[in-house]
Amino acid sequence: MKKVITSRSNSFAVILMFIFIFLFPISLAGAAEKVVNMGVVTPLSGKMAEYGIDFLRAIELAASEINAQGGITVGGEKYRLKVIGYDNEMKPAVAVKMAMRLRSLDNCPAIFSPESTTALSVMKYNEKEKFLLLATSTSPEFTEAGNKLVIRITTPFTRYCQVVMDEGWKQGLRKAALLVISFETSKRWSAYFEKKWREKGGEIVGSEEVGVNEMDYYSKLTKLISKNPDVILNASAVDETAGQVVKQARELGYKGTFIFSEACDGASLIDIAGKKNTEGVLISASTSSLKTPAVLNYIKRFKEKYPDGTIQSASPKGYEALVMVAKAMEKANTTTDAYKIRAALPLVVPVPSQFRVSAFSEVTEQGETGSPALAIQIKNGEKVILNQIN
Repeated sequence: MKKVITSRSNSFAVILMFIFIFLFPISLAGAAEKVVNMGVVTPLSGKMAEYGIDFLRAIELAASEINAQGGITVGGEKYRLKVIGYDNEMKPAVAVKMAMRLRSLDNCPAIFSPESTTALSVMKYNEKEKFLLLATSTSPEFTEAGNKLVIRITTPFTRYCQVVMDEGWKQGLRKAALLVISFETSKRWSAYFEKKWREKGGEIVGSEEVGVNEMDYYSKLTKLISKNPDVILNASAVDETAGQVVKQARELGYKGTFIFSEACDGASLIDIAGKKNTEGVLISASTSSLKTPAVLNYIKRFKEKYPDGTIQSASPKGYEALVMVAKAMEKANTTTDAYKIRAALPLVVPVPSQFRVSAFSEVTEQGETGSPALAIQIKNGEKVILNQIN
């Protein structure tokens, strides 16, 4: 009788031991490693895929570097950052759907976007759903609409346009042609350029529109080149698009120059179209184009982690923005309250020098980050800074 009791007791003890061994470590791991998710809605397919992938990678790089330093400490507890990215297909409806998924299913308190087209649609919902939206939207209304949870991690396109247009005018350009991409940002950039160019006394000799996913520009370029422009403006073209525009225009015999907007970084443009073909090209850009020690170090770390990656214009902005939000979470003592995190953002800018690849100087009540606009020109295969607007 006693043996039976002992046997049953031992069996019960063994069961408890297995429960302890297999379940308790899991609960310990869960308690030791808390996670805060960061969302990214970006083009991962189509002709802007490389641009969008590199934006996502930049944010992943920032998260991995913060995690390597022990993550963030909020309320006395350690948190690891996890980046979750979804393809917006460059479609506003898809972007909204993905943002809602990131918020409702993945519990992301902050979502990052590398372009205006879809960010303007997502911002219609972020206050209601209580998540921060940080985007490289250059549209003025992104911060002028009164949304309390949006942060522009670039500068308005009006300043980008002004600085590069002024440099073109100084160099004697007078007759401009417009190659407009069929989405809102490119149309508005082009319309603003046309207005200001005419006010200066310049001439718009022609305008043609191309599809968002179009890569054959020969027919439209032929029409524009027949007007003998000094310069062809292609606003909102990423490097892949800009490279094809330059190559095809040169093949058609065009000898003039080009103006590209801040969506184009320039480095990949040179690789795609060639050093000779891109000589003299003007591009509006941000301080991430500066060869500061922080920027050069960022490029080195990025290429080490992603050897096949290219540094697109939005990537450094996403990188620094992630750092900014992480530091604000620590300052606000919350990983969930978007309004408290937003209120803490001005207190953590500028971020530590090793992370300052975009040089955000402030976060205003309206949501601006004090990002300057540069005019750069390609000379002998290098990007040369001509002027800056703060």
